[in-house]
Amino acid sequence: MNDSAVDARTELQSFLQATGERYAHYCDLLMRWSRRMNLIGPSEAAQLGESQLIDALGFARCIAPDARCIVDLGSGAGLPGAVLAMARPDWQLHLIEARRRRAAFLRQVAIELHLDNLSVHSGRAEAFTPRQSVDTIVSRGFGPLARQIDCTRTWWAAETELITLRGSEERDPPPDGFALRCIAHTDGRAFFCVRRASGA
Repeated sequence: MNDSAVDARTELQSFLQATGERYAHYCDLLMRWSRRMNLIGPSEAAQLGESQLIDALGFARCIAPDARCIVDLGSGAGLPGAVLAMARPDWQLHLIEARRRRAAFLRQVAIELHLDNLSVHSGRAEAFTPRQSVDTIVSRGFGPLARQIDCTRTWWAAETELITLRGSEERDPPPDGFALRCIAHTDGRAFFCVRRASGA
């Protein structure tokens, strides 16, 4: 087992020790709601206790220590946004979800888990207007990189970062004015950071 895998499992254990009961409640909600709507597939459900949680915590490791306002783009079932809200109560999480039933699920998560630092915004990303400067945008499976940047362009300040989880070999370039770099690897995939290019 390599060092990154050891670190990931250490983070996993620390998270479960700190929030185990709350995370178990989240998993229970997710499984119950998934019987009525396709929040996650059967293969994802089987791995919910480890693989997806490790991915979600990987986002936390990639976010700048001084970040405060985090937006989860296309949050779906709340991975990584809901997990980040549990792991870091000092962060303000905004979960963007266009599908109304999934947004309703996320609101229920915030209510039942008492996540006062989590806000759910039902609608397209382009319609979201943040009330404070966005430090970090996180994205897991939202679509092509150019699309991620295009629909969030009005949120970007000089220091805003986009953290996205993609296949290690995916190399679709960012639009002009943005720079992309790989910052961490996990199980055949990689976390990439996008920032405004110098002078842009």
